[in-house]
Amino acid sequence: IQSAVKQSEDYFRLTEAMAAGVAGGREVSRARASAVTTAFRALSVVWIQMRNRSAQLAFALTALNVAYVGALWHNTGDLAAPLGCAVAFVGTELIMCRRSLEARERRAAQRRPGA
Repeated sequence: IQSAVKQSEDYFRLTEAMAAGVAGGREVSRARASAVTTAFRALSVVWIQMRNRSAQLAFALTALNVAYVGALWHNTGDLAAPLGCAVAFVGTELIMCRRSLEARERRAAQRRPGA
């Protein structure tokens, strides 16, 4: 992230200097680059926090699923019951993912002109 921040600051300095076309615009470009870099840092922090929360939620849900299937296996003494439960769970999840993808593709097709 630090490398990306430095590169974005350098990029915005260069583009602002090119837009100004003069060396006198360099101070303005540094201020603009600093502002853009600050915004980029804030956005990066928010993205990392959201990704971390999503990973924690996914971990918790997976742990609960494994515990449920393990408890089912322990209580029934048969591997067929938790296997059937796991297959039903994964099948349901795949169907939901496919429907979500199809809905997203339909919305994208409706936004395209001539579709």
